[in-house]
Amino acid sequence: MKKNNLFQEERLRIIYQKLQKQKKILVKEISTEFSISKTTARNDLMELESRGLLTRTHGGAILKNNDSDLSKEFIKDNIPFKQRIGEYSEEKKAICKLAASLIEDGDTLMIDGGSTTSAIAEYLQNKKNLTIITNSYTLVPLASGIENCVVYLAGGLVYDKHSIVVGDFSNDFIQQFSPNKLILGIDGVSASRGLSIADSQVPSVASIKRKMISVCEKTLLLCDSSKIGKECLMTVAPLNKINTLITNPSADEFELEQFKNIGIEVLLTER
Repeated sequence: MKKNNLFQEERLRIIYQKLQKQKKILVKEISTEFSISKTTARNDLMELESRGLLTRTHGGAILKNNDSDLSKEFIKDNIPFKQRIGEYSEEKKAICKLAASLIEDGDTLMIDGGSTTSAIAEYLQNKKNLTIITNSYTLVPLASGIENCVVYLAGGLVYDKHSIVVGDFSNDFIQQFSPNKLILGIDGVSASRGLSIADSQVPSVASIKRKMISVCEKTLLLCDSSKIGKECLMTVAPLNKINTLITNPSADEFELEQFKNIGIEVLLTER
């Protein structure tokens, strides 16, 4: 893809990666590289500064605190689904088991695609008369095995990297439903930034998550402790859009307390 055809989030990622290497960057350099105006380049730096990544200077910006470890905390790698599915597998199973205990017979569920949420179908097998709407095509075979379960799979663009379906068709499809519960996965969640994902290359990944949140009565966020306090480049939604957070006990206690302070129910697994 040509650099002058990039989405802003894609451009921000490249700018930040360059900043990490060089420790400083100039407005003129950004303007030339991406064929954008200097005003747009300054706006990009303002956005990155608002996310706590850099300090703006006259004519450019410097890496905040010159902290080489900042990227590890702020941007998680955009790891493919098939690789992520094996990470923190025991924690994810415990999280899904606890989440399933909150599901009642007859519930209408929307289930987001993801390495954590994909495991929940295993723990819904004793439920009855569920309706499940999802954009995860790997979830369908398992969900179809639940007694009297009606399964809807969103249509649209197949994004094989994350084993999901995305795009305008998917968003329009999701808009037709009003589920009472959403099972949502995320790459990072923090008190200061809210919900964010690492995949900025395909903006529709974030947009379908936003659409799901908007149509559901209650949102249950499922994420292991490695994602608590972490911030990724693309914002999905503010923290107050979440009703319940389910994670494991090793999650950052300070972050969890801040979640509780704004009214989010925090549930911890036994391990």
